[in-house]
Amino acid sequence: MKKFSSYLIPSVIASVLMSMYAIIDGIFIGQAVGDVGLAAINIAWPITALLQSIGQALGLAGGICIQTHLGKGEIEKANKLKLTTVLMVILIGIVFGSLLYLLKEPLISILGSTEDSFKPAVDYIRIILIGSVFQMLGMALIPLLKNSGKVKIAVGASVSAIAVNLLLDYLLINVAQMGLIGAALGSVVAQIISGLICILAYYNLLISQ
Repeated sequence: MKKFSSYLIPSVIASVLMSMYAIIDGIFIGQAVGDVGLAAINIAWPITALLQSIGQALGLAGGICIQTHLGKGEIEKANKLKLTTVLMVILIGIVFGSLLYLLKEPLISILGSTEDSFKPAVDYIRIILIGSVFQMLGMALIPLLKNSGKVKIAVGASVSAIAVNLLLDYLLINVAQMGLIGAALGSVVAQIISGLICILAYYNLLISQ
């Protein structure tokens, strides 16, 4: 039970933190931009959530397959699958992110934007989609790291991302007055930092086996 709790509690914390980007952006945008900014973020959020869901699904699926091979004693296959999963996330992130980038304007329209919120929502999601690979990598590597016993690193990556996002939102939205573009940049940089932490930890894990 103690071992289970040591995995469960950090995993829940990491999952909650990774879902807080829109909440943090919404707080700063609501104060600095107002209702139109909040509407734009809410309209664009399903696209961001879709990217995160795909990344997390790939990470969870890869983790299950890796553990299946390890359970059978197929260490070499498990190690190959660890690398294959990451490469697959990168490839799908590039292809899917590029496709969504090309379709961003009709998607924003379909999601219910108004005349006032359309341009801000497109500006916001444009920057988010540029960093889509790192967003998907971060979401995929967190369950893979947890699966490899590196729960604290996964939580640390999530905490670092939220801290950076908070700081950059304050600087870019409140100080630099960049509005939704500042919020998107803050989220992307935070996701890049989280992704790099996870990539470095996962790389060290791969070369140590």
